[in-house]
Amino acid sequence: GWSLTTGRINADSYDDIVMGTDGFPVDTFSAGQVYVFYGGPTLDNQFDDSYTLGRMQHDYLGFSVASGVDMNADTHDEIIVGMPGSSDGAPSAGGAVLLRGGEPIAVDTTVLGSMANEESGHSVVLWAGFGGGNAFAFGSAAQSFGNFRGRLFLYATSAPQQNRAPVISVPGPQVVTAQNLLSFTVTATDPDDTVPQLSLANPPGGAVFTDNLDGTGSFSWTPSVSDTGQYNLLFIAFDGELADSGAVPVQVLDTGSCCHGTTGNVNNDPADIVDVADLTTLIDNLFISFTPLPCSEEANVNGDPNGVVDVADLTTLIDHLFISFIPLPTCP
Repeated sequence: GWSLTTGRINADSYDDIVMGTDGFPVDTFSAGQVYVFYGGPTLDNQFDDSYTLGRMQHDYLGFSVASGVDMNADTHDEIIVGMPGSSDGAPSAGGAVLLRGGEPIAVDTTVLGSMANEESGHSVVLWAGFGGGNAFAFGSAAQSFGNFRGRLFLYATSAPQQNRAPVISVPGPQVVTAQNLLSFTVTATDPDDTVPQLSLANPPGGAVFTDNLDGTGSFSWTPSVSDTGQYNLLFIAFDGELADSGAVPVQVLDTGSCCHGTTGNVNNDPADIVDVADLTTLIDNLFISFTPLPCSEEANVNGDPNGVVDVADLTTLIDHLFISFIPLPTCP
């Protein structure tokens, strides 16, 4: 090995060894090659990965190597390799190759010298934190720049874009009377220009929330009288990694009527069941004891606009229970 460095190339808990052999192979004089030996509890003399640039004579790939910096925030350290003898840009102009870490390593960027005899790549380095991002550099000490003054070439990379959380927007507190429709829209934006996924974490029974797949979501709910009470609906925007949430307080008010759902619960039982017991109560009210009904709106089963309860309601209830089974009208 002509040059050596270390880095976490395969992103495990062990440092790896990178070795440059600028004189390899024998059959293609001084083309050069780079070898990676993965670290571990024990080491052997077998390389785990390697790279060569087409085996051109006198490339001297591997004359210099550097690692130890994760340039693209993927947990793998990159490798910069100098090749001062390369003539791809100009005769003996040299250059450098940036290899992405991983299994296997792969070429990310190749930079070539532009002047004959520049011999860039005698030295290489990776620079963490340069300008808020990272950078790689290689040097030339050749006569091309006059009196062997040399030159350093620095290439900055932008800082990896960190994912930012979406922002959700929800309406303020909502109030709805039972048996009435409540609907509103939830919106979300993402500073990274992705379309967030929208969801409702705790939908009440019968409520529907639809993600429109365009950064908006539609909520609709017609609560029943039994849904009377307070709710705190939690809406979530998710971009695949990060989330934002917003809560919408909802108050469902009673209708103010003793009639709930459909008519027919003449005896006003808590379960709101319409059966023979309701028929008995209505007969007793109309023909026997004339005891006032607990809820006359429930007994108005024929939907009389004046709310009158009479034999027509008795006939409708009998028909519903025993003959046609036609559904009873909803409460006014």
